[in-house]
Amino acid sequence: MYYQPQYIEASMLKVHKARKVILGFVSLLCIAIAVSLAQLFSVPNPAVLCLIGVVFSGFVGGAPWGAASGALTMANCAWFFSDQHSVVRFSGVGAEKIVVIFFAVTLMVSMVGALKRGLESRTRELAAANAKLLVLSMSDGLTGIANRRQLDLAIAREWKLGERERVPLSVVMIDIDFFKDFNDFYGHLAGDDALRRIAGELERQMRRPGDLVARYGGEEFVCVCPRTRFDGAISVAERVRRSVESLGVAHATSPIAPVLTVSVGVVSVIPVPGQSPDDLIARADSALYAAKRAGRNRIVPYDPEIIA
Repeated sequence: MYYQPQYIEASMLKVHKARKVILGFVSLLCIAIAVSLAQLFSVPNPAVLCLIGVVFSGFVGGAPWGAASGALTMANCAWFFSDQHSVVRFSGVGAEKIVVIFFAVTLMVSMVGALKRGLESRTRELAAANAKLLVLSMSDGLTGIANRRQLDLAIAREWKLGERERVPLSVVMIDIDFFKDFNDFYGHLAGDDALRRIAGELERQMRRPGDLVARYGGEEFVCVCPRTRFDGAISVAERVRRSVESLGVAHATSPIAPVLTVSVGVVSVIPVPGQSPDDLIARADSALYAAKRAGRNRIVPYDPEIIA
């Protein structure tokens, strides 16, 4: 399937923004807890700053950094709760405060570490879910190949690239011959199976990493071949036509062959300013209908002098 890195990046950016909001909220909550403890136990201001440092260190660096900040907090509190700041001497009240703060800091570091791990796990799950949703939104539900949305984005991108670098862009448009008659005779379940088989065969014929095959709608498919000149596009089209016919899907009501066949329109251009990807699709569509008018199960290249 055609890879769209910019959409993955956009999705990850949204996840990152959501994570920042959650981190900010939890950090504020931890700071509020630290300040409340400080007020409750009359902790000196430097200790409050150290407690806040525990919270942020725990979030940024995890438990090791949080523990280090906790040790610094304990040393600071011991110094301030001593009778003389130069030597640590615990009075009865000061020792009790230090014990309480020790357990409070330990609990806070543990809570911060657990919240951080849970948040990172949830973020990974969210990123994976977003990536799966992205793939689904770019895929055809029946055949599993690229859908119309991915096709439009791919052609627009390759058009800009071709215009900038002056390289050719080719499109091969495919229509299954007398597919309505096939559905009427064999049933829609058989028709769905035939579409899946043909879509899979078309994908197998796309031999370069940049090539894309997409379901255009109904029984129509489009192959996008970047940096492919006219003769290369004709080769792709003929390979596709033969491979579908060689599948040997029986079509008893077809007036042209005992198996399913396809008609193919081909166009190849070097994108220029003043034109658009819609013009490219319109030309491929015109060539396709010319192939159908000419008897089907054939390839017709776009020629403005012949095709109206």
